[in-house]
Amino acid sequence: MTGSEIFSAVLFIGIGLLAALVALKLSARYLAAIILSLRPLRPLRRPPGPKPVRLASAAPDRRRRYEFREGYLLSPIDFNDAFLDPGTDRSHAFDVLRRCLEGMHHDIGARLNALKARGEPFLLTAQFGTDPLAIAGRAKGDRLLITIGPAEDGEGREMVDSGAFAALKSERANLRDAIDIAPIVMWRVSPEDGITWANEPYFSLMDRSQARQTSRSWPVPALFDIDSAALTETRLQRRCQITVEDADDTVSFDVSAQRQADGTILCFAVPADRLVAAEQALQSFVRTLSQTFAHLPIGLVVFDRNRELVLFNPALTELTCLDPQFLSNRPTLTAFLDALRDRQRIPEPKDYKSWRNEIQRLEQGARDGRYQEIW
Repeated sequence: MTGSEIFSAVLFIGIGLLAALVALKLSARYLAAIILSLRPLRPLRRPPGPKPVRLASAAPDRRRRYEFREGYLLSPIDFNDAFLDPGTDRSHAFDVLRRCLEGMHHDIGARLNALKARGEPFLLTAQFGTDPLAIAGRAKGDRLLITIGPAEDGEGREMVDSGAFAALKSERANLRDAIDIAPIVMWRVSPEDGITWANEPYFSLMDRSQARQTSRSWPVPALFDIDSAALTETRLQRRCQITVEDADDTVSFDVSAQRQADGTILCFAVPADRLVAAEQALQSFVRTLSQTFAHLPIGLVVFDRNRELVLFNPALTELTCLDPQFLSNRPTLTAFLDALRDRQRIPEPKDYKSWRNEIQRLEQGARDGRYQEIW
């Protein structure tokens, strides 16, 4: 073989190898394209930000369809799906969906297994909370189709932002803490006169009172006597006393109640022991003054800030000849002066009306000082 023939043979072999390499590379790309076309498309990731929260107490607001092939989920998952999270493993999505649905109907697990094993179709009505759901399954070629949707028209679900939902939960916790640590006893009475809710101070008072129970169980006894039949749209206010074991005397509360639009009654009880003690001290002081003034030979009369008579001594009735019944009716300063004039117990000025008005002006101007006039 000559040199030119050897060169031609080597050149032919090189061209053949180059063609084989190009064909192999093209075949690999084609095979990769085929494999990629067979893989299900992954749903696009949501942009970063607060994640909406599913409220599980509401039924799905629209019909959803799940498509499986050989146990692998082909259909995309919505971020607000009621049964599958977006991060669910697609190769185990069928089992996850079955576990979610088994609590809604006693036969759903067996129906799904029969659908997966033999392609047996089914249609069931399950309960999602208080809402009915229609669950259907059927086979279509090598694929299994499961459809879930509301069995009847409803208002659908309410979607809230995760940040807003977290804020609502935090606010609810803060409100509960505030209600439980507040120094106010609160409770709610149903239209049937049963207590349906109470805060922690109510239970604490119940533990101290004679109506306590061995455990904090329902129904809760009523500690205060509230006449719900007499409660109108106006707010009821009254003072109540409760006997407790750790106090020498009864404990006083100022109770107020307000009927709500739904017929329930919201009640509040504020401790009034200090107020009762102050009222008793004031009454004792007034009695002491009365006993002291009763022995004075000088007539004494006291008017309050509303210019109404609140206190007088016996010498006043003797000097002015005023009826004690009239004085006990708490006359005003003007009526008191008029009564003295009628009985001729004060000098008769030339213009009595002007003199009386002058007395009132002097008295009003002397609130921070003293005023006296010798008759």
